[in-house]
Amino acid sequence: LEYLIVVASLAALAGGWRLVSRPPVPAPIPSRASGEWFELPRKLFFHPGHTWVAPESADVVRVGMDEFALRLLGRPDAAVLPPVGQAVRSGEPAWAFEAGGETIPVLAPVHGEVLEVNEAARRSPDLVHTRPYDEGWLLKVRVRSAHASLKNLLSGRAARAWMEETLEK
Repeated sequence: LEYLIVVASLAALAGGWRLVSRPPVPAPIPSRASGEWFELPRKLFFHPGHTWVAPESADVVRVGMDEFALRLLGRPDAAVLPPVGQAVRSGEPAWAFEAGGETIPVLAPVHGEVLEVNEAARRSPDLVHTRPYDEGWLLKVRVRSAHASLKNLLSGRAARAWMEETLEK
């Protein structure tokens, strides 16, 4: 009986040692309440350049950066926004962020004319990082048709699949 107790104790000690000496498992990606590393609000449309669009009327949209890109960028030092009246074209650089001494251009998600820039975001670019989908918006753009402008953007399941694929890469 004593031999069985000693052998069982050694087996338990060896098993415990294996658990303790295992290499650490990578920590999971930080999560939100939704279990995601990033948020994708349902009311928004996303461009592959990591920008988002929110329709405000039949010919005006609000534009900003998605949370995924902002987390990769880190806290920007400055937001370089275009002047009111400037034309922006989908897929072409429309504004930039300065971070760590570098300028990072950002592609416009729609074609149109800049109607308004978010001066609060220009003055305090940290707002873009902390509240990207509401107070951290960047531009309001007049488009020919908000409906037509949204056709080539991603939303719902397509946006989620694209973002998850991007995360894997």
